[in-house]
Amino acid sequence: MKVIVIGAGVVGSATAYALSRAGARVTVCEATYPGAGTSGESYAWVNSNRKEPREYFDLNVDGMRAHNRWHQDLAEGALDQWLWRTGHLEWSTEPAHSALLDEKLERMAAWGYPSQLLEPAEALALEPALRLDDGVDRVASYPQESICVPEMMISTTLRAARALGAKVLTGAEVTRIERRDGARIHLADGTVLAGDVVVTCAGRWTEQLLAAAGVDQVPMAPTDARGLPAIGLLAHTRPRPLRLTRLLTTSRLNVRPQPDGSMILHGLDLDSAADPARGADPAGSLATELSERLSGVLRLDGPVEIQRLQVGRRSIPADGKTVTGFTGNGAWLYIIATHSGVTLAPLLADYAAQEIVQGNPVDQLAPFRPDRFATAAQRPETPRATVPGDQ
Repeated sequence: MKVIVIGAGVVGSATAYALSRAGARVTVCEATYPGAGTSGESYAWVNSNRKEPREYFDLNVDGMRAHNRWHQDLAEGALDQWLWRTGHLEWSTEPAHSALLDEKLERMAAWGYPSQLLEPAEALALEPALRLDDGVDRVASYPQESICVPEMMISTTLRAARALGAKVLTGAEVTRIERRDGARIHLADGTVLAGDVVVTCAGRWTEQLLAAAGVDQVPMAPTDARGLPAIGLLAHTRPRPLRLTRLLTTSRLNVRPQPDGSMILHGLDLDSAADPARGADPAGSLATELSERLSGVLRLDGPVEIQRLQVGRRSIPADGKTVTGFTGNGAWLYIIATHSGVTLAPLLADYAAQEIVQGNPVDQLAPFRPDRFATAAQRPETPRATVPGDQ
């Protein structure tokens, strides 16, 4: 079976590897370079924290397990270590956040998600640099959550796919997809590629790519204007000696440690100020605000320098839920589109190989099929993010 995968972010690269491992002859078409889209603009948090409804929560829990399996199988050297099992700490300093935290912890306990409440002294024993105000009387811990380094994951999975015979084409922009003698795709340079199945892993470009196949079934949240739910702002700090080892979520700032000693900062309420058309100034007021918030979360021995402000564009189907499965007539065009791309990439890749190569439908994917959208005109309102999300 010949399969063409469109997109080489975390989802496309993982899918190429899973299909190759299942015996398919795979060609990956990436419009620019691997990781150039949403994967390179991601907070990259591997979790099922505050994910609803229950079937989406369960899917993400399975995604966390798949990440662990893949990492164990594929990560051989230092450059392959894409998964960092850091755990995650959360505390609230505002009443609205406290209420949400109470509700979440109760639900997650009922659903069997590992979490526990720590006394402030216990949290400080884990992370001595934390700044916990007198009003903080508890810290929630989620020990099984992780961070992903997308660039490392993409390079590792693509290398593994190539070792199994996959071809990876960069600068290969797809302009048209058609059902003809199986499936064909047309590239901007005039090249035509033929296969049995096309798999779209194009993230926020999913809707326009499917339009090139005459399919209007999967509406995506727009990402072209300031203030949209799919727009986020991330600050990247310069590396420093402070060693934070866990993800942090607080009422005003979320912090992700990086392997090199730098940090990624996200203030959820500041997303509305991010302008995808203009970018953001690392020496401007937003950077200053994020630096000040960081000093309220961590005990620092000096100012933190914001090296880069990044306006991220999340890949979110219009109803907020994952979309995966065949669309159109027949089994020739397969879609994977999800906000939780980092968490779900290995799992959805395994499921895609099962459905495409083996021809065995996966029952767990029943709530996430593309046919739930009657037409592109029936667009549900995109949920606004309430946590940084993992992609």
